[in-house]
Amino acid sequence: MVAARIRPLEMKDLNHIMEWVNDPTVVGKFANFQTPISREREQKFLEQIIASETDKLFAIETEQGEYLGNIGLHQIDWPSRAGRLALIIGKKAHWGEGYAQSALQELLRLAFEQYNLHKVWLVVFEENAKARHIYEKAGFQIEGFLRDEYFHQGEYHNMVRMSMLEHEYFARRGTQCE
Repeated sequence: MVAARIRPLEMKDLNHIMEWVNDPTVVGKFANFQTPISREREQKFLEQIIASETDKLFAIETEQGEYLGNIGLHQIDWPSRAGRLALIIGKKAHWGEGYAQSALQELLRLAFEQYNLHKVWLVVFEENAKARHIYEKAGFQIEGFLRDEYFHQGEYHNMVRMSMLEHEYFARRGTQCE
């Protein structure tokens, strides 16, 4: 498996993000990317997310330092120790090479071992089999289906909510929860 590195997202990543953020082949399966995003809007979003106490966003890179995309924990509810995962590989040339799985493992390590979260959850389009496979391979479990949850590209879509709990993460790693 290839190895991805993750590092905190920085304002210098804005140019990389603008390369894919309006590409429908990259963001077409994401409900939050329904209208074009200007550079100014994305810059404001990055400023907010970098300053946020409830969001931890990271750049995904190859071992050689090539930017590939973003991965993060959002909507972190610190009292409940739960956060929503988001992942995108913006560089299409690297799709299917294992970087998403590698970055996901690194983020889960941070989530459960450094941030001491109890639960990492996500939602994904029901028909996005590729993403669901990545998450299931990593150990995420299906919690349920959200019927007609998003109106996207002229129609309603069902979403699948998936999660991983800390004891499941540590069991996969062969260690105990602390």
